[in-house]
Amino acid sequence: MHSELKKDICVYVEVLQNWSSLTRVHFWKAMFKMNWVYLFDNAGGGPQQPEQLPKHIKDLTWDPYRSLALIVRDRHGYLKNDAPFSEFKWANFFRTRIMPENDLLAGKRTFDEFAFKVEKDGNLILSDDGKEIIDECMFLAASAEARGLPGYRGRY
Repeated sequence: MHSELKKDICVYVEVLQNWSSLTRVHFWKAMFKMNWVYLFDNAGGGPQQPEQLPKHIKDLTWDPYRSLALIVRDRHGYLKNDAPFSEFKWANFFRTRIMPENDLLAGKRTFDEFAFKVEKDGNLILSDDGKEIIDECMFLAASAEARGLPGYRGRY
């Protein structure tokens, strides 16, 4: 045994469905139909094959649009909710609506290269361009276009 203390972690789970009798194909179809799996990558591409999903949460790749979605939520652009993959859905909403000329004018490939940076301690620092993008996203989050997204609150 190592010299460090090892702590047992207790996690409570609730079995929602026992699909052990389903074939692999039918299992994944059922998971998708129930919205219990998100088959899109960090660039919004998909749906992917389930084999391409990260095997562990630590294997998720960083998606700047998910960070953007969480900033907008923290600023009350939409409500925190229990809908599965809510921040992923908001991220894809913003991904398809952020003005691409901001990227091109800045000579960058993605908005996160000039809108914000993440410090070593995890703090996120917004640039002036980043503040403009957040304002734009706050407007989009309140728009009728966002009405079907989880946590939509409309005009604030």
